[in-house]
Amino acid sequence: MDEKSKQLQAHSLSAEQVLKALSGSKDGLSQDEVRKRQQKFGPNKLEEQKQKSLLQLAIDQLNNPIIYLLTGAVIVSLIFNDIPEAITISAIIFHKS
Repeated sequence: MDEKSKQLQAHSLSAEQVLKALSGSKDGLSQDEVRKRQQKFGPNKLEEQKQKSLLQLAIDQLNNPIIYLLTGAVIVSLIFNDIPEAITISAIIFHKS
């Protein structure tokens, strides 16, 4: 049985069987097992990700083909002097972003 098959069948095992397969216990891992796993897999820590600035978030929200299309519709509405429609579409753009 390969590793993927074992993972797919883990839901049908008892808690004791899963703990045994993973070399664990109800009380957690022993200090020795923790050291072994940290050496093998590294520390159990997520890498900190750089947070985007507010400006970058706004640019990401506006960088969308639908926004481009709506912006074009605003421009066409302004060319034809249809101010209420331009305002409505602009409100939709800003509401979506």
